[in-house]
Amino acid sequence: MKEIVEFLRELSANNERTWFLAHKGDYEAARARFEAFALQLIEGIRAFDDSIGPLTLRDCTYRIYRDVRFSEDKSPYKTHFGAFIVPGGKKSGYAGYYFQIGGHETGYPGGCMLATGNYFCEPKVLKVLREDIQLDDDGLFGKALAEAKGFELDRSSQLKRLPTGIPADAPNADLLKLRNFCLVKEPGLDYMLADDLLERTLADFQTTMPFLQLINRAIAFVKE
Repeated sequence: MKEIVEFLRELSANNERTWFLAHKGDYEAARARFEAFALQLIEGIRAFDDSIGPLTLRDCTYRIYRDVRFSEDKSPYKTHFGAFIVPGGKKSGYAGYYFQIGGHETGYPGGCMLATGNYFCEPKVLKVLREDIQLDDDGLFGKALAEAKGFELDRSSQLKRLPTGIPADAPNADLLKLRNFCLVKEPGLDYMLADDLLERTLADFQTTMPFLQLINRAIAFVKE
């Protein structure tokens, strides 16, 4: 992964077309290394979670070119490589496992990240999830969160107040404020550059599978 990190760090410092074209060979080499890792990641995840089904690289990876039409930031290239391993592929609407490597320790878009879940759930899915949480007498959500050691819920867009109709003393009130159900871990560059990166990543993602199953159960219910 060292070559990938070095390329992305350089790209972050020189995010413009002339530099990119002059280093197109470096990009192709970095992308090839990342795609080889992504294929291993897909197969490794399928070994413990066969719900992802058959997936290709195209189903899971992204172009490096940014869509700048509606962005104030006109930088033409992404400064990370990412793979979203999810049932039906990245456009399916289901929750999945996201792996990102960048040239920096943490942060989006140029940092290193593992994430599991669904970012900005549809209102119908949120309604079902909130119902599931309120009816969760077995504490499945709490158990799933406890099992995902090292991960934290993304609370960046949560509601300030509980949704209308939910009492202030409702169980798991903190979860009912969420608008996206996503677990995040920012492991840093040492993690990404370790020789056992694949094994570490698979072990971490496996701890988040119970959480993912709860989210995808709600999504599947809405899609039926």
